Amino acid sequence: MTIRFSGPQAGGVFRMINNGGGGGGGAQGAQGAQGPQGFQGTQGSQGTNGAPDTTGAQYTGAKAGGSPLGSIVVLTSWLA
Repeated sequence: MTIRFSGPQAGGVFRMINNGGGGGGGAQGAQGAQGPQGFQGTQGSQGTNGAPDTTGAQYTGAKAGGSPLGSIVVLTSWLA
């Protein structure tokens, strides 16, 4: 805006120049997109059960009252 005064004022022509204020700052940039989510870990495999315990062999003792002569007779007959 320029204003000029001309007339009988001392000092000649008086000029008043008013410059407008500076423009406002630009708008803020948009926020960046969120990064992708990481992959989920896989579940561990389930452990296998161990083999069942086996029963020990049953011990059978000699019958009480048996005579040892039977085994001796078999042995002697085989040698003969």
